[in-house]
Amino acid sequence: MRSAFLFFSLVIFIGGYAQLIYPVVGTYKGKGAQGMAIYGDSALLMSDGGGYRLLDLSSGRIVRDGVLASAGKNTHVNCACFSSEKVNGSFYPLLYITEFRDPSRCFVEQIGEDGRNKLVQTISAMKNGTKELVRVWVVDNAKKNSTGLFEIRNI
Repeated sequence: MRSAFLFFSLVIFIGGYAQLIYPVVGTYKGKGAQGMAIYGDSALLMSDGGGYRLLDLSSGRIVRDGVLASAGKNTHVNCACFSSEKVNGSFYPLLYITEFRDPSRCFVEQIGEDGRNKLVQTISAMKNGTKELVRVWVVDNAKKNSTGLFEIRNI
C-alpha cells in the first residue's frame, strides 16, 4: 500500500512539473488542443477545427499560427503525423490529419513554410460500399503507406 502511494505521489509530482515547463497552453482561440506532429525542430500543435500553432522546439517559442487547408467544423485533428514524403521541394513532409468526426476522413496536406497550406489528397474507408468510421489515421514511414484504425462495433 505504501509503495503504491509513493508511486502515485511521484507520478503526480512529475506530471505537475511537466505541466509547469510546457511553454504553450492547450486552448487556442477558444478551441481545445488536439494532435501534434513533429519534424526536426518544429512542432505543429493542432486545435479542434483545424487551427494550428508552429512551435520552434529549440527556442520554445511560437513562430506562427495558421489554419489548415482542411479546416472545418468536422476537422477535429485527433491525430496528425508527418510522412517521409516531400512534394515540390517543400520544407515539411506531407502531413496526415485525422478528421475524427463523421465522415472521419484523412486529409493529406502540404504545409507551406510561408503558412500557405495545400490539401493534396483526401482518404476515406469503405467496406462493401458502406462508409467505415476511422478514428485515427497514422503513417507507416518505413512501408510508405497510411493505416486507418477502425472503431470495433458489435462485439
